[in-house]
Amino acid sequence: MKKVFFVGIAAIFLMSLCLAAEGQDAINKNQLLNTAVRVNRNDINVNAVRHFVRNYKDIANENWYATQYMVVALFALQGIDYRIDYNIKNGDWIETFRTYNESKMSSDLKQNVKSAYNDYTIYQVQEIEQPLHPLNYIVHLEGKARLINLRIYDGKMEEEQNFKKAQ
Repeated sequence: MKKVFFVGIAAIFLMSLCLAAEGQDAINKNQLLNTAVRVNRNDINVNAVRHFVRNYKDIANENWYATQYMVVALFALQGIDYRIDYNIKNGDWIETFRTYNESKMSSDLKQNVKSAYNDYTIYQVQEIEQPLHPLNYIVHLEGKARLINLRIYDGKMEEEQNFKKAQ
């Protein structure tokens, strides 16, 4: 059941990132959904494993998946779902995604969003960390009539997507 949950979360997460994250590398994130194969840590490039162990010392229950272009580690820690992407050829770290709910948001970020969108509920936050880029947040909001995805980066907040809810 836990495996199905993580794969489901990964699928939803990947689809939302494909819609919301612009300026990312040319790898089509949907390929993970179609071609991912579960692999063991022993089958991963040593550079990726070293990075993972150095940054996530206490994690032993991660699941690894491989595609043609990247290797992905998935795990949950203290109510936050993690996805770490590595280049499959050289093991270089590509990006880290953290997905969590409003209760895990920093108070500054929450205050900024709530002050601009006080009639909306924050139902999910996606934090995107990449080398040489500022930390990005995709904040998913739900109102009575609208769904909004905000991108917050480098001190700026902008609406990435704004949808009318179905009746």
